[in-house]
Amino acid sequence: MKARTSIVNRASPLLLISIHVNFYPSSSRRGIQTFYTKEKDIPLAETLQKRLNEKMNIPTISRSFSPLSADYYLLANVECPATIVECGFFSNPDDEALLLDESYRMRLAFEIFSAIKEDYAF
Repeated sequence: MKARTSIVNRASPLLLISIHVNFYPSSSRRGIQTFYTKEKDIPLAETLQKRLNEKMNIPTISRSFSPLSADYYLLANVECPATIVECGFFSNPDDEALLLDESYRMRLAFEIFSAIKEDYAF
């Protein structure tokens, strides 16, 4: 993680979005959720979560989420605003089916891109 943090900080990006897929012991958990660590990460996490709720979570699972604060090494140690996007749960059969569908993944990538392009103020 130190090496990743160094790479990001040397690159000096305007922001960092780290894409992940979640797993939970119970198969009932599902949906897309964002995480942040620092105060300056909150606007980015909120922007992404709002868009992903509107375009993906509500139409797919009929619910929305709020961004969650979490203690992640990478988020805590990069200099730019940063968030983790957990794109669903491989432990949930419905999420897993969606995540294995190329068109769903492309749509998810497009919504993340669109949230940044249209809604995030640099």
